[in-house]
Amino acid sequence: MRSKLARRATLTAAARHACSHFGLLEALENRRFLSAVYTVTNNGDSSDSASGSLRAAILAANADPGSTILFSDAVAGETISPTSPLPAITSSVTIDATTMTGYDGTPLVYLDGSSGGGGVGLEIDVAG
Repeated sequence: MRSKLARRATLTAAARHACSHFGLLEALENRRFLSAVYTVTNNGDSSDSASGSLRAAILAANADPGSTILFSDAVAGETISPTSPLPAITSSVTIDATTMTGYDGTPLVYLDGSSGGGGVGLEIDVAG
């Protein structure tokens, strides 16, 4: 006696055969998972993942290739001044401040690395 799983697989195979025989199957478009979005909500410099800082967003995005970093309206007109160099961006990430309300081609948020203790202000180290 076949197990329920084997019967289910047989029925699925039979259904697939019947559908393809009568031309009832359609090709599906390519599917991909939606990428994660990390939002900068303040001009702070915490690495705590719940802090809403640019530093935390970069750390999270590095662990999640293909993600996006956005900026909330709460940081419009603000300057982000990290107290140490920001982590290098090491994976594919989109950093987009153009979604902020009032954006018209002029930046609404600024990055000032002069308090970062020297080094590179924002390093992008991604192949390709």
